[in-house]
Amino acid sequence: MMEYIIGGIMNIGKCPGSIVRLFIAGLFLVGLIIYFTPTIKKFPY
Repeated sequence: MMEYIIGGIMNIGKCPGSIVRLFIAGLFLVGLIIYFTPTIKKFPY
């Protein structure tokens, strides 16, 4: 999955919809961080 995201970032110059793809990737990463933060906070307790 990370290789796909990194590959998409590398190919930004070639793709006409690159800004949209980067925006979607950014939302996806933010969503993952928001989703996993409560889980990570539970582990130490």
